[in-house]
Amino acid sequence: MVKPLLKICCIVGDLGGLNTLKPIIKHLKKNGHDVSVMINEMLVTSNNQIENLGFKYLILNQKTYDQFFQMSLEQLPDILVVTVSRSGDLEKKIIQMAKINKIPTVSPIENWGPFAGRFSDSKNGKYKNFMAYLPDHVLVVDEIARANAMAEGVPDSCISIAGSTHLEDF
Repeated sequence: MVKPLLKICCIVGDLGGLNTLKPIIKHLKKNGHDVSVMINEMLVTSNNQIENLGFKYLILNQKTYDQFFQMSLEQLPDILVVTVSRSGDLEKKIIQMAKINKIPTVSPIENWGPFAGRFSDSKNGKYKNFMAYLPDHVLVVDEIARANAMAEGVPDSCISIAGSTHLEDF
């Protein structure tokens, strides 16, 4: 019996997230999964590294965000992998909508923090809606990052150590 392939959507919020997801995307595609990629419009317009990725992507902006959640349930991904920048309002909204639609969410974090601002609204250094956009799984680089995430309020139950995909890809 052939194992069914997963529909995985990867949302890229910033350059660090792109560096983290590139090897993951290539690995998933190589193993036959149906992978779609959306890259935040601000990153695409401000960076020339986007041109030679080796895979196709859609630009994430308000229009594509609206279209994404107008799809039928059969068209929605099985898993959503989101790199959330600290200013990534659309990425946060995507996590929130995925949770409403019962789509598992994963967020790899390529550094040692901060964490709370990625998953909360903030204004003038103060958080509101604290951890309102917390994904089901947060992937961190090591034990130090795990401790930092927990100190900022990320529950240990949703943290896994995954290493640095960007460095391991070298």
